[in-house]
Amino acid sequence: PCSAIHVRRTDIAFGKGRRYVAVKEYLDTGGISKGETVVVLTDDVSTMDEIEEYHKSQYNWVYIHRPRFRGAEGGFEGFIPSKDPASEVLAIMAELQLASQCNKLVHGKSGFVQIIQEAMLDQHPNDDDKELQFIYMDNQQDKGSQPKLDPSIRANKYLDSIRQNNKGSR
Repeated sequence: PCSAIHVRRTDIAFGKGRRYVAVKEYLDTGGISKGETVVVLTDDVSTMDEIEEYHKSQYNWVYIHRPRFRGAEGGFEGFIPSKDPASEVLAIMAELQLASQCNKLVHGKSGFVQIIQEAMLDQHPNDDDKELQFIYMDNQQDKGSQPKLDPSIRANKYLDSIRQNNKGSR
């Protein structure tokens, strides 16, 4: 069995009422133990950097090596960091297939999560031994409390906060 985490970050830099959530918070909220296999679905390279810097040796990470934007660099509607739409669709489909093998999904607010959940349910339709868990990570934030900053500065501010928290928990 494995757990999947869906870490959505790129559009958060634009102040849409959500906050950056540290990978550690996903792991802790999901009750994911060190040594477990974790499938990562993310749109932001900062998630991969965070895993590499703070969590790489503690878990068995599974993810697709592909281009990703960093924070606001792709713009609000920037969905194709590779500039190859066919490759992006294949990567998303592969990530969906990987996540469907898991029995736990830790996620924030996202329409894509519904598709992941359906794939997981389809993969395990009559498996009484495997209880599926869908754990919501509350990443909502009052839009008024978000700093009024340029999106790239906002993204860096959130990431600096995550770095400080990770350094303090080492």
